[in-house]
Amino acid sequence: MKYINKTILVALFIEITLPTLLQAQAKDVCRLPKSFKKNYDFKHKLRSHEWVNLNGTTDYLVLVLSWTPQFCKYQPARQRQENFQCKPENKFGLIVHGLWPQSKKTRGRGGVRSHPRNCKDDKQLDISLIKSYFCLMPDEILQQAEWEKHGTCAFKSPEEYFKTMSQLYSKVNLPDMNQLLKDKHLHKKKVEAAFLKKNPGLHIVTTTYRGPHKSVTETDAIIVSMRRKELEEIKICFDLKHNFTIITETEYGEGMLYPR
Repeated sequence: MKYINKTILVALFIEITLPTLLQAQAKDVCRLPKSFKKNYDFKHKLRSHEWVNLNGTTDYLVLVLSWTPQFCKYQPARQRQENFQCKPENKFGLIVHGLWPQSKKTRGRGGVRSHPRNCKDDKQLDISLIKSYFCLMPDEILQQAEWEKHGTCAFKSPEEYFKTMSQLYSKVNLPDMNQLLKDKHLHKKKVEAAFLKKNPGLHIVTTTYRGPHKSVTETDAIIVSMRRKELEEIKICFDLKHNFTIITETEYGEGMLYPR
């Protein structure tokens, strides 16, 4: 039996494993916590800011990605210490905040209530399901709340909801966020440009005809939210066939109040 030089083994490890680790880091991986919360049910009736809309139509889906460093920065100190997402050893970047079924019938700041919401007061999710998607959405309460607030309005089961969420997330190629955010003059357009470079399909050109006249509209299926010049969230829009789709200003404009 021939023995391979240790130096060669190390070199092979770096060449083969490091790119894989970096790719995984871009999509964020984590070690599951040693224990999970016992009570993480969501009761919308106990929250004064919540509402129910059983009649809202689901015309498209919004995948919402949250930037962990900014989220954790503004958490109260105690919550930050207890929140698994914020623990420094996990080094989360973009995580999935939720997948939101949305209606095209919204208009203006008050139109947010036209979106379907809280369609079913469901039981607690099975902990095995939560574990399966914990590195994508690292909080039991968040998973439960997003399923009840949004998932119940468009999906038959939590399994279908989280599977779809994972599939849509896998369609998005993430730029190097850490490198991007080193820019001291970062603004929304630079973040959008970085995503468009990695995901050309986010830029959608629509051609319409009215008689002999042709109209060409160019729109991006991405919305970047920033707070105090810091990245907060990225929303990516999909149609019901899970292709990138456009969102008009009347549906998601600068002054729009987004559901959480």
